[in-house]
Amino acid sequence: MHMSCSPLVWTQTCTPYVCVYTGRTVHNALWMHFPQDTNTFAQDGQFMWSDGLLFTPVLTQGATTVRGYFPAGLWFSLFTDECIESSGIFVELETPLLNTNAHVRGGTVVPMQEAAMTTAAVTSSPYTLLVALSAMHEATGGVFVDDGKQLEMEAMSEVAYSVSERVLVSEVVVQTYQEESPRAVLGAIEVWQASSASVSHCDGYITVTSSSDHVKVLADDLSIANFENFSRMKFSFKGMDLIQNFEFHWECQ
Repeated sequence: MHMSCSPLVWTQTCTPYVCVYTGRTVHNALWMHFPQDTNTFAQDGQFMWSDGLLFTPVLTQGATTVRGYFPAGLWFSLFTDECIESSGIFVELETPLLNTNAHVRGGTVVPMQEAAMTTAAVTSSPYTLLVALSAMHEATGGVFVDDGKQLEMEAMSEVAYSVSERVLVSEVVVQTYQEESPRAVLGAIEVWQASSASVSHCDGYITVTSSSDHVKVLADDLSIANFENFSRMKFSFKGMDLIQNFEFHWECQ
């Protein structure tokens, strides 16, 4: 889990690099993200990992359930077929010994890589952009990439993502590499959408806007999974550069 989500640690609101200069932390209590929700003030058994993930661990020995609070919004389980549509509610979560409660906040773009036993293996794997849509079908996020070797951060890439009206816009906001930057490959874009209606068909493509002729790349593969109140659509790509300006468009029926 930690390794596959490692790109998220380096992005979102507070990267370790940014935290050094702002005094913020990567892991935060709920109230730091939802200061207007008084129910979060006493929730010391849950924590947010950056802006995108909510963890609800079991802290009582032998327990197989845990009660967690979910602020208003959509919360997609990272490991099960559950989507919590919350108005600010407490939920009892079934948690067998080998399970972890991790929920993606609707309205977040989460960069992920393949799980592996070493950091080197993870960082060389393709990226997946997990787009967890809000109730308004919008999302924001970003990704930060460096070579993992610098003691003083001088060369880096940072990309910002915004999603609305079934279009994901990728914009390179920082690129300080003087020489060739580490190759970061986009392998897939997953769209998670809350809906009671099943999705049967989708079309998706990327337009590379950093190119003068706006190259259009169709998705190589598509998989769709429908659950009780949400759907997951995975659009796969081969050999796409992650660090570039592009737009991803999709339509589903």
